[in-house]
Amino acid sequence: MGCATGEEPYTLAMIVNECFEAASLKSYWGVTGMDISMPALNFARQGIYSRRKLDMIPPELRERYFSEYDQLRSQISSSMRERVCFTSGNVIELKKMPMVKMDVISCNNMLIYFRRWRRRKILNSLAERLKKGGILLIGLGEIVDWEHPLLEPVRDDGVQAYVCVK
Repeated sequence: MGCATGEEPYTLAMIVNECFEAASLKSYWGVTGMDISMPALNFARQGIYSRRKLDMIPPELRERYFSEYDQLRSQISSSMRERVCFTSGNVIELKKMPMVKMDVISCNNMLIYFRRWRRRKILNSLAERLKKGGILLIGLGEIVDWEHPLLEPVRDDGVQAYVCVK
């Protein structure tokens, strides 16, 4: 949710791919990034980023998942671009979108732009889209004292996450 120019969906794709390979699992997965901005989505689909943006990625992952695009930029591999779908959507109007149950929903640093009542409404809508056992990740401190009957909070000070238990 609120994927902007695609850095987070591609990062999630790399992590998921690494996990599936480490566990010798069949690669049956995909990542969907959603944003309201068409220019941001068009940028994300290209997967081309300045080299400075890649500094925080470990060198072995940069080598594996990126190739030189030009002197100043690199492009994420086609294998990762094929796994990540970018779609236009407005988080305020989630009820108008198809109800698709997800394993993981990541909504980091987006809720801060909304009033508290709107944050709760968005999170309630996201909770309804999780599969049983699914995880909702939100930015640390984006909302406090929110609860949902389908979810249990993950007890870890390093993340703000919830697991769908029903």
